[in-house]
Amino acid sequence: MNWKNIIKYIYFIIILWTIPFLVNFIIEKLNGDKADPMFFTIIFLLFGVNIVFANINAKCKWWKKIVFALIIVALSIFLSAILVRLDILPFYDPYGIMAWIFGNGIFTVVLWKIIFQTRLLQEI
Repeated sequence: MNWKNIIKYIYFIIILWTIPFLVNFIIEKLNGDKADPMFFTIIFLLFGVNIVFANINAKCKWWKKIVFALIIVALSIFLSAILVRLDILPFYDPYGIMAWIFGNGIFTVVLWKIIFQTRLLQEI
């Protein structure tokens, strides 16, 4: 793994962690409700960020990029929901928003790395 890939993944994690905070802040200021509209808005934002990441880094057909992005968003949301249900930090994060955001960022990067590694193994 070279330094360019590490820097790309660090930027990707930073983007995945800051977008939910910004959207949650805007929705909270507009509606006053903290968690209800956030989940549906974040799904579309994460799909958009994953499509951009796939277009920058993946060297395959456009429909494969969209399929990979959809699969990764679905799996990362599912795994993040499981992480929130584990209730790791109940006193620090009573609603599970922080665990969901951090888990989603980490799971997304790990899933992209798995897809890139398996695609490299299939081409050899």
